[in-house]
Amino acid sequence: MNAHINLLDIGERRNPGIMLMQKALGTGALAVIAAVVLYGLFAYFLMAEARGRLQRAEVQWKEIKPSYELAEKQVTACRELERMRVELAAFSNAQIVASGRLLQLAYCVPERVQLTEVGLSHSLKVDDGKPARAYELKIAGRTATAGSAACLESFMQTLRAVPREEGFGDVKPLGLHVDPRVENARESLFEIQCLLDTRRYQ
Repeated sequence: MNAHINLLDIGERRNPGIMLMQKALGTGALAVIAAVVLYGLFAYFLMAEARGRLQRAEVQWKEIKPSYELAEKQVTACRELERMRVELAAFSNAQIVASGRLLQLAYCVPERVQLTEVGLSHSLKVDDGKPARAYELKIAGRTATAGSAACLESFMQTLRAVPREEGFGDVKPLGLHVDPRVENARESLFEIQCLLDTRRYQ
């Protein structure tokens, strides 16, 4: 058996095709092993570089984190100050509007009219691309039922006659009806709506 195997070995060594195939297989195996090793080394260096970058980023973040947190607090504080400024500006505008209109209203009320409620409200809107407030003044009161319609119309005409810069804008009646709480229907209740000019934020 050994002699037969030795003869086969000798035959293989004498056959150049077999020897060439063996060399090719050996070279291919070495190339594959070398490629795997190189890929492993490349991956290792990439991972090491990534870890290094991550560590450097963590160090840099620790250095700038206090400044970042301080900047965030300052931005929040600035936003709060801006919100307060807008609210104060709106409040100031409302006070200016209310005080001037109330003074004019006092001059316009006829003797036969008794005011029971005056309310000023506003809503946000955009006027020519800029933030603004639209004001609405509601006037409620009572007057004698006899001639109440003519009295109410005269009152509204007086309000409309006030100059525009201190006036009451678009004046409309919201209602006129007899007060059921008064005997013999002697008095009537009315309500007027005044849509004032829009005021932009300063």
